[in-house]
Amino acid sequence: MTDRRLNRSYVGLKKDPDDGDHPIRPQSRTTFLLLNGWTQFAFHVTFTTSAVYAIVEAGLNPFQLLLIGAVLEGSVLIAEVPTGIVADAYSRRRSVIIGYFVLAVGFVLWGLFARLETILLAQVFWAIGFAFTSGAQEAWIADEVGDDAAGPIFLRAAQIGQIAAFIGIFVGVSLGMVSLHLPFLVSGALFLFLAGYLLMAMEERNFTPAGSSGSVFGGLAGTVRSGLQAIHGRTVLVFSLAVAAIFGASSEAFDRLWPAHLLEQVTLPELAGLDPLVWFAVIAAGGLLLGIGVTELAGRAGAVTTRSGPTRALIVLNFLLFAALIVFAVTSSLVGLVVTYWVITALRRASDPVFLAWINRGLDPSTRATVLSMHSQADALGQVTVGPGFGALATIRSIRFGLGVGAVVLLPALGLLAAAQTQMTKSSRDKSAD
Repeated sequence: MTDRRLNRSYVGLKKDPDDGDHPIRPQSRTTFLLLNGWTQFAFHVTFTTSAVYAIVEAGLNPFQLLLIGAVLEGSVLIAEVPTGIVADAYSRRRSVIIGYFVLAVGFVLWGLFARLETILLAQVFWAIGFAFTSGAQEAWIADEVGDDAAGPIFLRAAQIGQIAAFIGIFVGVSLGMVSLHLPFLVSGALFLFLAGYLLMAMEERNFTPAGSSGSVFGGLAGTVRSGLQAIHGRTVLVFSLAVAAIFGASSEAFDRLWPAHLLEQVTLPELAGLDPLVWFAVIAAGGLLLGIGVTELAGRAGAVTTRSGPTRALIVLNFLLFAALIVFAVTSSLVGLVVTYWVITALRRASDPVFLAWINRGLDPSTRATVLSMHSQADALGQVTVGPGFGALATIRSIRFGLGVGAVVLLPALGLLAAAQTQMTKSSRDKSAD
């Protein structure tokens, strides 16, 4: 989708015929795109250096590295739904701004003190901040522009985020060569600046807080009940929660094991006499660039603009992802591993906005952030409960075996997506018959 077509279709102050009172506001769209680009840049400033920082600066052993991951995902798991309820009951805007302030504190703590205790505390701050923003910013833009217009915006935001992340990786590596503490401190400052900017620029016009009438606790309790009822009453949402958990479990295997598999299978050649850290930056950046193209193809194929588009696209993307994960697990050459890593990264990045568009469609605005947070919680649950098992399998058998099992875990998601597609087709036929 070109910028010209996107602007012509989604930017004018006009109403979507299916979205009632939702004008497509340029300022809201611009704020959301800027927000995604800024956050991806800030996150990826620390992306490549975080593992090196933990091992070299903090001197952490493998168990302590796994402990950090468990504290992070466990904290996200606990915080997701309460923070989602805050976004639904009071304000999406406030939830997002609070989240980025808290994230800033987490990154600064992470960078100031290279000690296990401080890093664990930073994970808690990071998880709480992430939970405040997760679901809330997506629910905010869907409220402001309407469900149908939100899907293409999610795709465009993903592309902008990938470009920003690409730049952030190399900025982070450059800072890390000066000091491994520096990328974290810069990321903290970037998130602090973002929170201040959103205080001035982020508007909220189409949201009525659930807590605006009745008691505070009554509003919260009502939001929880409504969110659970929304999921209980829709089979497709139940399927999507299960899919989110499977995605989380499978992604954890790859995210934890791919660097070790790469280093076990090949010796990284010297790259123009530069630090080996640059190799990981080049590998990560290649996946981001390919992801921009795959996301564009998903948009051109109608992955988010039709009712059945998201599920069909997710089935195709995740079947290809399964195949790529298997190839990565059995490959031993440097070129094969790097190219397959790029394909896996691109497919995962293209899948994210399509998944968002799928679960956003038809959600009740009053419980949107709560339901989205429940999906993030399901993802974290999959990582926390199944992820350590992949590490055990990799230790007992081999890293290759652990990666292969992680790929196979993805297969049930394909079945659930196919079932969801069948359910949606049946519902459409029933409505047509009526």
